[in-house]
Amino acid sequence: MRILAIEHAVPDTRLLNDEVVARVVAASRETLTAPELARISSHLSKLFTSTGLRARHVTDHRCRPIDLVAGAAARALKSAGLSAGDLDFIIYGGVARGFLVPSCASAVQHALGASGVPSFDVLDACASWARAMQVAHSFLAGGSAETGLIVNCECGFYDDYDVWRIRAVSDIETEGGFFTLG
Repeated sequence: MRILAIEHAVPDTRLLNDEVVARVVAASRETLTAPELARISSHLSKLFTSTGLRARHVTDHRCRPIDLVAGAAARALKSAGLSAGDLDFIIYGGVARGFLVPSCASAVQHALGASGVPSFDVLDACASWARAMQVAHSFLAGGSAETGLIVNCECGFYDDYDVWRIRAVSDIETEGGFFTLG
C-alpha cells in the first residue's frame, strides 16, 4: 500500500479553552450551584491542560462539514494526479456522523462526482481511521482494488446546538470529553 496524498481542512473559527469554560458556566447557571459551577470549571480546565488542548476549530453557519471534507478530498486527488473516476472505493472512517443513510462516504462520493464508486463508512470510535486503513489494505492486497480514498470529518462541535449546559456535576465525567472536540 502506498499513500499518494494527504490533505486536511479546518474551520476558520477558533474557540479557546477559556471561552468553552465560560459558555459552559453561563449555560449551566440554572441547573448547578455556584460550588458545582466552580467544580465543573476546574474539571474542564484540568482536562484541557492534561490533553494540551488550547483551542478547537468549530463550524458555524457559514462552514459546512461536507464542504471541508470534500474540499480536502478534491485537493488530495489533485495532488495525487487522480480524478474521482480513478477511485475503486471511498471509505469514511470517523466518529462524527453527518449522515446515517446514505453513509457519510456516500455524501463525499456525491460531492466529488464519483458516481458508481463503492462508498461506505467504517465506525470504530477513535480507531475508525486505523480500521479504514486495514480495510483499504485488504482491498489493495487482495487485488479487488487499486486506488482508494479514505476520508474523515470530525466536526463534532457545533456552536448552534444546546451543548453547553451541564445538568448535574456527575455528567461532566461522561460529557467533558465532548468539549475537547473541534
